[in-house]
Amino acid sequence: MNKSQKVTFILFGISFLLAIDHLLVVPLVNEIIEDLKMEPSYGGLLISSYSLSSAFAGILTASLSDILGRKKVIVYGIIGFVISTFACSLAPNTFLLFTARIVSGLFGGPVFANINAYVGDYFKAESRTKVMSILAMSFSLSSVLGVPVGAYLTSLYSWRTPFLVIGILGIPIIWGVYKYLEHIETGKEKGLSLGQEVKEMFQISLRPVVFFYVAGAFCMLTGIFGFISNISIWFSQNYHLNTTEIGHLFLVGGFASAFGSYLTGKFANRFADYKIIILGNCAMACAIYFFSNEFYSREWIAVGTATMMFSGGLRMPPLRTLGTILVPIYERGRIMSLLSVITSTGIGVGAFWAAPFISEGINGRIEGVGTIGLIGSIFTILGAIMVFFVNRLRETRNPFAEAN
Repeated sequence: MNKSQKVTFILFGISFLLAIDHLLVVPLVNEIIEDLKMEPSYGGLLISSYSLSSAFAGILTASLSDILGRKKVIVYGIIGFVISTFACSLAPNTFLLFTARIVSGLFGGPVFANINAYVGDYFKAESRTKVMSILAMSFSLSSVLGVPVGAYLTSLYSWRTPFLVIGILGIPIIWGVYKYLEHIETGKEKGLSLGQEVKEMFQISLRPVVFFYVAGAFCMLTGIFGFISNISIWFSQNYHLNTTEIGHLFLVGGFASAFGSYLTGKFANRFADYKIIILGNCAMACAIYFFSNEFYSREWIAVGTATMMFSGGLRMPPLRTLGTILVPIYERGRIMSLLSVITSTGIGVGAFWAAPFISEGINGRIEGVGTIGLIGSIFTILGAIMVFFVNRLRETRNPFAEAN
């Protein structure tokens, strides 16, 4: 492998590890609730606790990567992430599990933001969408391999085992980051206090093109994760699927997501990024609505899962690439952190706004998922509209964007 391929491989490994850690909780929620005697409503909160702590950490560390460099933040973040993931596998009660997940988010969130920023720093503009597509496929691969394998290990041993395996896999990745990733100077000067840095990031977010960009990302993520946060218990109660079967659905969905990311990378230089994002959002809105209203019978729910995740595979790589060209290099760490903050916040808020609509009906069926699907579809369409405005603003003179 040449140098660029090694860097891509390391960044892919980091993204894969973070994706497994995040997605794995979804199919394991029922097992965790039963083992730790948790309230059922805590399942969505367990998912959102990681996401919201990631968002909080992103706000605090956004400027650090522009000052210290991406590599240092990634190295320290991965080390903390691995340690806290081991702690998840050992947590004896609900309180300590939530604590470990929150700490994982505090370390994992900045890492995810910085690998996206590193792509913007290291690769030329014409190569970024392809690299982002490869990184997006790590989420697909985590569904194809990580989630089903994690569900299988849980059925053999315990829900703790997958977290232990993730921690072990993180050790060689730490070495790879230290050895192969370069330190890249961004030109950002030191000297501002944390409060001033946060204020500066807030000011960047108020630029119209950046505001519509992050608002669109928020709508996309909070829409889908209002549904995803409750999908495991919905599958279990309404479709009578066990943990292994839910893992198989993620396997199918992972292949579909990978195919969507592949198509995005293949046609990246033929179609504008914003058109691919809008297409993916429209497909996602339809998928969420029909799926959540139980349009599919038990025999066909794999089709619903595949359609939904294929749409996600289409839209996320160009969304990340779009963010790298809205600001110059010395602000790229902050806009990628903004994207990470908004992504994590959207995921966390999704679990919260959807919770009041969930109730247990006749024969233990979960009710209210159709309403969640309708609201999620509306959020998703709003995200497409926001991206359309981002492109309109880009067509006018944008003095803050990078010259590519």
